[in-house]
Amino acid sequence: MTSTVRPEHHAGTSNGCPSGKLGHLTRRGAKAHAYRLKLETGEHLRPYQCEGCGAWHVGHLPGAVIRGRKTADEVYRRGRSA
Repeated sequence: MTSTVRPEHHAGTSNGCPSGKLGHLTRRGAKAHAYRLKLETGEHLRPYQCEGCGAWHVGHLPGAVIRGRKTADEVYRRGRSA
């Protein structure tokens, strides 16, 4: 099974990000990439917008979220005002 990420959603480069991660122009593009990687590897991934470069990246979910002990909002919104 192959899937494609539409060009308008995928920057295709690290976007100059210090993380070196692949940058996506939209959350939708990063979400599609995370889904494709889950199908290929079984890894639990999520899209997030990088504070450093502004692009959308794909990252691993914390173990507590995978095991259902915490929600992603509890982990990622801690210390931030909504």
